[in-house]
Amino acid sequence: MSETVLPVGRLLAIKDFDPLSIDVSAIQALAKEVPEDGRIELTEAEELSIKFLYGAELCSDLLSVLVRYILYKEGSVSARKAESFGKMNEEGVKVTVQIHQYASDTAYKEAVMSLADAKGVKDWLQRKHDNLVRAHYFCKDLVSNYNQDLRMSGAQ
Repeated sequence: MSETVLPVGRLLAIKDFDPLSIDVSAIQALAKEVPEDGRIELTEAEELSIKFLYGAELCSDLLSVLVRYILYKEGSVSARKAESFGKMNEEGVKVTVQIHQYASDTAYKEAVMSLADAKGVKDWLQRKHDNLVRAHYFCKDLVSNYNQDLRMSGAQ
């Protein structure tokens, strides 16, 4: 059995990363398996518990990349803002005018919009993660309670 080295940097790579292009079809499919009425058959609970945990892990992996991306973008927004202010200071533009002008700077707007997109995706993924974790524990508790009832009744 050969070991493959997988540096965490490769897992958290953000070069050419676009939060709005993340394929969330697997997460959506798993989220749809959570019943709206909260009824889960005991015969399906153990399998669903494992599936929901897998979905939560997918969300966690993506959230890790998004956190790195957001921090990078926040730095980029700050740098663009400072760059814009620096140029305006050199030109002798008043502070009140600077605030208005940097807000209309295309590069700054793009950085801010990209950051907003990433934060929106992160929020969506966090909610999916939390829901899948709750569903996992619900199924796990269902199976655990059933097994405990069996032991108590002496049927097992």
